[in-house]
Amino acid sequence: MAYGDNLLVNPSAETEDMSGWIVTPEDSVTVEENITEETEYLPEVDGHSIWSEQEKIFVLEGPAGDFCFVFASDGDAEMSQVLYASDIGDQPETFQFNVKFKLVTEQNLWDNSVLGFSKLKIIYTDNSISWFVIPLVTGVKSSDRYLFNFWVLVQNICIVDNTKILDYIEISVKASDFINGLKLDYIELRKEIA
Repeated sequence: MAYGDNLLVNPSAETEDMSGWIVTPEDSVTVEENITEETEYLPEVDGHSIWSEQEKIFVLEGPAGDFCFVFASDGDAEMSQVLYASDIGDQPETFQFNVKFKLVTEQNLWDNSVLGFSKLKIIYTDNSISWFVIPLVTGVKSSDRYLFNFWVLVQNICIVDNTKILDYIEISVKASDFINGLKLDYIELRKEIA
């Protein structure tokens, strides 16, 4: 299967603002530089030890860039985007739905807490709906999911019900109430092309 260009507007925050996205509650998702806080173990001279947190700025390769979306950690935060059938063109058989995310600070690899959800909602002209949900969790160790600097990439193929006519699509990312904060580097929706 071959897939076309990303259909979403401002999918990786490189506009340095939230253009193309609806954010609720207002200002609960912002755009910031890609910064990771790593906890380093530093021994003291007298043999005791301390933990110190250090910020590091890094540049990512590929579709990622110097900026990312950052979700507030003091409650639910959501960003969404709607695409109508006219934005999509010919109705495909499948969509490729990809999300790259991480925590503001490291998560223990044994911690399987779900940090939020990325959702693809396909609404047909008869008002029926197809749902595709990606749980955002980093604690489940899988080598093919992990990228540079703690980023996690999750990729999915979503099948369109071709017995129905697509009306519109809603893409959303919703963060749960958690301590560390969630970053989203890019989100992709690509339609299958012949």
